[in-house]
Amino acid sequence: MPMSLPIFKYLPALFAPLIFCETAFAQVDTVYLRFDRDSKEVYLKENGVGDTVKASLYYATAEQDCGREFYINGLLFRHDSSRMLKKRVAEESADYPEKILSANEVVQLISNLQDRYPFGSKPSEDYPFLFIVFQQAAGSPSILYEVKWQYYIE
Repeated sequence: MPMSLPIFKYLPALFAPLIFCETAFAQVDTVYLRFDRDSKEVYLKENGVGDTVKASLYYATAEQDCGREFYINGLLFRHDSSRMLKKRVAEESADYPEKILSANEVVQLISNLQDRYPFGSKPSEDYPFLFIVFQQAAGSPSILYEVKWQYYIE
């Protein structure tokens, strides 16, 4: 008479907590956004009186003690020096991001985030970490600025 193994009927119950922990504590995505300060690219925007004007695709404020603001295609990203990460990283470094979003990809990302978070980032476990990859002069390391997307109306 073959011996039955009743433990098999309990396997799903044994692995359920492991599967839950895996998904509940999954690592939040980190997304890297290209910022080319030397770019001459422009985009068209409405100027408030119905006319269309050209504006720089990439614009950054000067760095201050409190932080810095970055604009990509009219979208605002803020870096708070007192609470957010900032580090230099060379392209040949293992820390250099493999995938960096272009300006068009940034617009799509923010459109998707805005559908879920209409007025900017909210404390959430699934909200991605955003980093600006600030391109320095050729041969110099880039600077990674942790940023938050900020909803605003021009």
